[in-house]
Amino acid sequence: MPKSLTMALLAYDGFQLLDVTGPVAVFAAANHELKRNFYKVEVFSPAGGAVASDSGLAVQTRAIARMPDGQIDTLLIAGAEEAALRAVIANTAVRRWVPRRAVKARRVGSVCSGTFILAALGLINGRRVATHWEACNSLTALYPGITVDPEALYVVDGKIWTSAGVTTGIDMALAMVEADCGADVANAFIAASTSLSSAPTNSAGGR
Repeated sequence: MPKSLTMALLAYDGFQLLDVTGPVAVFAAANHELKRNFYKVEVFSPAGGAVASDSGLAVQTRAIARMPDGQIDTLLIAGAEEAALRAVIANTAVRRWVPRRAVKARRVGSVCSGTFILAALGLINGRRVATHWEACNSLTALYPGITVDPEALYVVDGKIWTSAGVTTGIDMALAMVEADCGADVANAFIAASTSLSSAPTNSAGGR
């Protein structure tokens, strides 16, 4: 097992919040289980600073221009609604930086409609992928060289990992952790989540 892995996640104005926070929570839980910072998470954006999600909540990000030069193990792209996707796909910094770093990354992936960004940047030609079920036909029509699996929760095709939706992005992140650290580490997150959801409630409905 390597000393650490850098996990870089692209956020941008209007991104789906759980597309970023879901996988980040999984990687943080793995670090807790391993009792060290095995996963080093970097959330980046075209300009850096606070970036507003589709829910209005903002996350602090590092600007693409200030991303470290070191090796990125896994590059993940968050999804969004169509207008936000079009805007980030047109961004010059994204169009230059993401393909260049994706070539060198061990894994490249997307959550939900983030698959459209990978496709627009030419990173998944000839690949089998997943995306949100409502977008499967649109993705196929726009990029006929891609095979879209409408039934899969997530798809792994070589170094390309794509998930069908927001919560399946968590499933995909757990699969990454299992591949990197073993089933016991991944299962610890599932066990903790299950124990929280099954905790008894008090008379006021609280935990």
